[in-house]
Amino acid sequence: MAKKDTQLWSQLEKVVRFVASHLYNRPANPENVSGVRCDCVLKIEQDSWVLIETTVEKSLAKLRTDLAKFAVIRPSLIAKNIYPKCYYITLDAPNQSLVESGKENYIEVMSIKEFGKKLFNYQDYQYLRLKKPFGSAVNPFSGEIDVTPYAQVTYSGDKGEDYTLEDIAGLIGKNRHVVLLGAYGTGKSRCVQEVFRILSNNTDKNFQFPIAINLKENWGLKRAAEIITRHLSDLGLSGQIDYLMKIYKENSVCFLLDGFDEIGAQTWSDNPEKLKDIRYVSLQGVRNLVEDVTGGVLIVGREHYFNSDEEMIKCLGLSKKNPVIIRCKTEFSTQEMESYLTDRKINISVPSWLPKRPLICQVVAEFNIVDAEKIFSSSEGEIEFWELLINTICEREAKINPVLDPIVIKKVLTRLSRISRCKVNDYGPITLQEIYRAFEDCTGIHTTDETAIMLQRLPGLGRIGPESLDRQFVDIYLLDGLRAEDLVDSIGVLDLSIIDENWQNPLRFFGLRYVGAKLLIEGNRQAFSSYFNKASNRRNKILLGDIVASMAKLSDLEIDFNNCVIDGTIIAELDLSIAIINNIKFTDSIIEVLNIENNLASNVYFSKCIIMQLSGVSSLRGLPLWIEECSIEKYQTVHTVSRIRDADFNAAQLILLTFIRKLFLQPGSARKESALLRGLGDAANKKLAEKIIKILIKEDIVSTADGQEGLLYVPNRSKAQRMKQIMDRLSLSDDRIWHSVSQLGSK
Repeated sequence: MAKKDTQLWSQLEKVVRFVASHLYNRPANPENVSGVRCDCVLKIEQDSWVLIETTVEKSLAKLRTDLAKFAVIRPSLIAKNIYPKCYYITLDAPNQSLVESGKENYIEVMSIKEFGKKLFNYQDYQYLRLKKPFGSAVNPFSGEIDVTPYAQVTYSGDKGEDYTLEDIAGLIGKNRHVVLLGAYGTGKSRCVQEVFRILSNNTDKNFQFPIAINLKENWGLKRAAEIITRHLSDLGLSGQIDYLMKIYKENSVCFLLDGFDEIGAQTWSDNPEKLKDIRYVSLQGVRNLVEDVTGGVLIVGREHYFNSDEEMIKCLGLSKKNPVIIRCKTEFSTQEMESYLTDRKINISVPSWLPKRPLICQVVAEFNIVDAEKIFSSSEGEIEFWELLINTICEREAKINPVLDPIVIKKVLTRLSRISRCKVNDYGPITLQEIYRAFEDCTGIHTTDETAIMLQRLPGLGRIGPESLDRQFVDIYLLDGLRAEDLVDSIGVLDLSIIDENWQNPLRFFGLRYVGAKLLIEGNRQAFSSYFNKASNRRNKILLGDIVASMAKLSDLEIDFNNCVIDGTIIAELDLSIAIINNIKFTDSIIEVLNIENNLASNVYFSKCIIMQLSGVSSLRGLPLWIEECSIEKYQTVHTVSRIRDADFNAAQLILLTFIRKLFLQPGSARKESALLRGLGDAANKKLAEKIIKILIKEDIVSTADGQEGLLYVPNRSKAQRMKQIMDRLSLSDDRIWHSVSQLGSK
């Protein structure tokens, strides 16, 4: 027998003895009987024994030779008034002729899988368990079990190492204890589901049997026996409880425990020490189970549920288990996302605005291809997607925890997004008291203990750190969308309560686009203008900045702000190239991105502001007079060819800037024609280049000369300053070369 077969046979013998000893409640050991070695002998009574032979062989002749052992043993025992029950256990399913040969000799021939069913029918368990959801791994629309193909992702270890799904299953198979942590919607439960599939599909090879339990269904249970009993009863396998209880501590059984953060107590406290005690008591049953078992364990929950890793290890019974702690990544990589959608036969161009989070990708995967193409190609697709996403998230959470309905969840999240506007840090912190107050303000109902438990795990919120009970938003996309909806709703109902609030945090880029899109709805523009006038002299300057920046997104809008001065606002992005904005001044404000390229504004001023990125000019020399005493941290730089290509100019403008760069800003007295034209791409661009060269020659910017390897273009160095000014002022340039070239091409 080959070494590999010997090892497999040894493992098979071990499993057979394990099953037999628990099945008959007797020791199962090899023994010589009547001069013949028997792989497993159990002495049930003085006159009743069980004899078992095992094999990994597949040769029919060899199997019949092994069966012949019983022909020697059986008569010998019967002569001593001992009745033997004989089993012949094979690794794979035996063929029918071998089964028939066994019957003729009073020997039961079966595979290890069939023999194992006598103790615990794992095949029934596997079938029924896969029919039930794994934690929150549910279809976000139907609430049913998630059956979409699994996207191959990796998980992060504490030392930065990556773990694949197979790596995690391998650790469980080696009887290790693994803790998987992650934020809302990052795929924790789906990981449990897939690890279960891997392990349960390989029980014939590995002889390990995974049991996957949703911990949220086990509130108040104090012992491992109670958790196992409830789990099998919920699956309709009450008749199997006693058998699993016999073997659950053995290393051939492993446990996948999903949602340690969902085992809440029936009481609540906002006292950190008392809450710590409550967590410890609540997890008593889980701790008892983990401490009891010798097989592998995967236990999963949200990060920052505990104050520290030390508390987590203590509460979960891992103190003596040397656990491996890994974390879900918050986003797919581009490759993972493409693979995810391709596997679901969604072959569409994914827009740049689409976040790459697992839950968001799952929502996308549920679209039919027509709807997906419609949303992703529509100018309002980003808005449609956001509204579908936030409603789906709230409905998903309500299906998982029906204590709160989806409308209430959304209202509370929206109110909390407004509360976060007043925080020093963009994401929070938000106290538990503020969460309870938001719930009560939105519903008119006082917070109960049960409601408080659900409110602490609202989607999109996470603990700010191990030592605090305070929450914060964990996703800026989610937060920005909620804030934008809140602004639109507040203005729509003329809620003036916010005009004197001390907001610190503005809408970000998506939020501004969302509000701008809502301004397209009839009546909203007038409502926003009227609201702005009411708020213009009040305390909330962030609110004013949000309104102006959102209105600036409308291409067919002309608005007069009546010489309003906004002092001390913060704006994420202000684009002066779309709407016609008139008569407004910003002082002592922060503008993160200001675009003055192709400026349409009139009588707009910026004084003593911090502008973090300015697009439309490339240096201090190019600043217009209406930007005064401002600190510009970063100009739109086009002094390299790659950045010229990335800038927002039409094809002719890009070619001109490239020529200026190569002729006047790089070393050398002349440029070969091939070098000057290199990198321009298609024939259309080369035709544009020829026209631009003619303009430059006409303006005496360059001249031509014959070189050894062809035509040379020689820059007129006396025109260098003129070319530098074009580079500095860009779209603000009034040079006739810039205007002539701009008319040649379109974006």
